[in-house]
Amino acid sequence: MAGQDLLTATSFGIQAYWGGLAASVVLSSIFPSFHNMANTLPESAQITTQQLIGFVIYICVFTPIMFVHPSRLQPVLAVVGGLRRHKATLSSRSHADSILMRLVSCDHDLHDVLCFRLGSCI
Repeated sequence: MAGQDLLTATSFGIQAYWGGLAASVVLSSIFPSFHNMANTLPESAQITTQQLIGFVIYICVFTPIMFVHPSRLQPVLAVVGGLRRHKATLSSRSHADSILMRLVSCDHDLHDVLCFRLGSCI
């Protein structure tokens, strides 16, 4: 059990680090002054001020999202699915989608979400 906890903490730390870097890149592209901001942290910190701000913003935005149960994301998935359906007809559903539906048919929650997303069930 302790090994799994260590792996989870390590995985979250790595994902948060890369997410923070991505957030700082997004902020730099939106606000050029953010990119040119002076680094106020010492060199021994091994992180810049921009990276630290990106990390904090990433944690503040995505930590609450982790506590949302996936079944409550159906309205968001419906919008994404609607955009996908707009691009292609349901009759051209890929073979991979059909295989995935068969694989998850025993898991009713996941099956319902996928049926909702794809617009039809097997």
